[in-house]
Amino acid sequence: MGDGSYSTEGFLKGWNHGNEFGYSAILGGENAPDSVFSRATDELEGIWRWNFLRNERNDSIGKDIFIPRIMFAMIDGALRSFCIWPDAISTLIPQVEFLWIPREEMAPRSFFGKAKEDTCVIPFGDALPVLESCHVDEFEFDAYELPSPNPPVSFKKFVRSLTPFAGEHSGVSIDSILNREWVVKYRKED
Repeated sequence: MGDGSYSTEGFLKGWNHGNEFGYSAILGGENAPDSVFSRATDELEGIWRWNFLRNERNDSIGKDIFIPRIMFAMIDGALRSFCIWPDAISTLIPQVEFLWIPREEMAPRSFFGKAKEDTCVIPFGDALPVLESCHVDEFEFDAYELPSPNPPVSFKKFVRSLTPFAGEHSGVSIDSILNREWVVKYRKED
């Protein structure tokens, strides 16, 4: 933080200075990694804020509604943000790149009426026509507050109509995603 008494501004300035130094040392050195995950600083800060405030928001909304964590995964070879929207339940859905939709009640039924649980992974834009009537803009990101306690039949019909995901995916820890601006600034060019 430097000299003087504690201040939030001073702490953040020192924290950011230390992080920027770390980026320059690691990304500009001889043993720099061949590839790193990165996203814009504003996006990462918004995601951290969204995730940190989930419980507080749940209390302030005062409804029986699920507020998912924003996460990252490699989906078919590309880094993507996503959140979970299980079984078309009442959810405050942040605008992310993909929706991860585990289905139990909404899963397709076999010939004998038994549901086979599965997971659908869809680009957010595919769900937008169904979600757009629930748009709210009071958060870090555009979000969609689905009616509680029972979402409309159209939401359930949409989720039932989806095709299970058959692509490749692997989780990526959010703390392994670097600030793109510093990656660009300090990345050693060959």
